Amino acid sequence: MGCSEVFSLLDYGALEEQLGHLEGEIEDLKKNLESKDITKDDFEGKKLNLLEEIKKLRYEIEQLKEQFNAKSQEEKVIFDELNLLSDQFQIDIDEYSGLATVYLSASIDTHFEVDVDCSKYPEPPYLFIPKEIDDFFKGNIVSELKTLKKWSLKKPPHLVDIFKELEKKLVAFFQRDNEIVENREKIANRRKLIKLAQTAEEAGNFNEAFELYKSVIYISQDLKDKETSAKYKEKIKEIEARAKQQ
Repeated sequence: MGCSEVFSLLDYGALEEQLGHLEGEIEDLKKNLESKDITKDDFEGKKLNLLEEIKKLRYEIEQLKEQFNAKSQEEKVIFDELNLLSDQFQIDIDEYSGLATVYLSASIDTHFEVDVDCSKYPEPPYLFIPKEIDDFFKGNIVSELKTLKKWSLKKPPHLVDIFKELEKKLVAFFQRDNEIVENREKIANRRKLIKLAQTAEEAGNFNEAFELYKSVIYISQDLKDKETSAKYKEKIKEIEARAKQQ
């Protein structure tokens, strides 16, 4: 939650408190009228002033509620987009910056990390392209992406479409390893298995994590991806050690 949202919540709480206080004052006025501590004219005059203040406060509270609802809807849309993106690519999200890191594969041995700021979606996201990618294409590859060129606020493309197009361009550049395209389904499945294994590991379900990482290794061996296979063999050793400590 950003600073502006925190301040809005504080404002909302303060307005609710003021409203309760004013409504309490009206009840006190009624008691004073019943006990004849004030005249009916005084009662009506003070009551009218209090009702005017209450009306203004209720309007401000409704305005804040509408802002919260709009913000919640925006956040849900972005959350859904990131979920869709994570179904096709391995991603990490930085809780502090809000940036998402998307992992792309140009070939079996060539991988890239691209940060994306989608906080203003459905406006076009901002991609932080590594210099080495721009160097390969001798310019700004983002300007060549049709998904961004034809962006429409009324009907914005999905974030995943941008990265599919970007990865396709990278794969085409590294044609000598073009088997990455043929194995896209296996790679996508491996990404999902890694994500599930990490979740199981964090929850302390080491047996489940162990089996999932084994599947990751089998797929990596099938893809002849020795680096990833070796990486998760080490991960399995770590899990076995942690499980023994329990």
